[in-house]
This record gives sequence, structure tokens and C-alpha cells, in this order.
Amino acid sequence: MKKFFVFFMVILFGASLAFAGGNTPRSLWDEFRENQFRFENTYTGKRTTITGEVSRVSRAVSGTPTVSLTAGGISAVVCYFPDAAAASLANINPQQKITLSGVYKRKMLTSLFFEDCRLVR
Repeated sequence: MKKFFVFFMVILFGASLAFAGGNTPRSLWDEFRENQFRFENTYTGKRTTITGEVSRVSRAVSGTPTVSLTAGGISAVVCYFPDAAAASLANINPQQKITLSGVYKRKMLTSLFFEDCRLVR
């Protein structure tokens, strides 16, 4: 009975992740490292939902508001927000867990970049 309960909870948890989008910065990086071409076909130009821990809230060199989510080690997911969202980002702190959505743009060095990001409430 105990094994069944554990199995049921694993299935239920997995289903809830799939329903909620199920992407974390680490899972996105794992997918990218496994097969870059499949990752790009799956995510490029498509909106996806990501839940993770904030490592930094700042502006890019271009002045674009950004939120970086830690993916373990030096890897990150960087989300570019429209200028109009800057005020809502003032309430986000490092180490806070958030859910956002964005459109995958590219990988550069140790970061996966998403644009047109939005906070998911």
C-alpha cells in the first residue's frame, strides 16, 4: 500500500508540473544539453512557462529590464521584460521563487535568453 501511495504521489506531482508548464531553469538546460536542435525546434519563437529561483533583477546593458533565474552552477535563464513591466519587477527579490512566461530567443555562453517575458500570477 505504501509503494502504491508513493507511486500515486509521483504521478500526481508529475502531472501537476506538466499542467503548470513544468519547466524549470535546470530542466530547460538539461534539454538543451541533451539535444540542442530538438530544444531549438521545441522552444524557439514559442511562449513557455518557467518556474525558478531569482538570482538577479536588473537592467541589461541595453537598458531592458531583466530577471535571471538560477539553473545551477553558472548557468542561468535570463528573461527580458518590456519597459512597462519595470515597476512590477521592483517587488521581486533574489532567492524568491517565481513563475514567468517568455519566448525563447537564443543561448549565449552560460545563459538561455527569453524575451517578451511576463510574470504569471
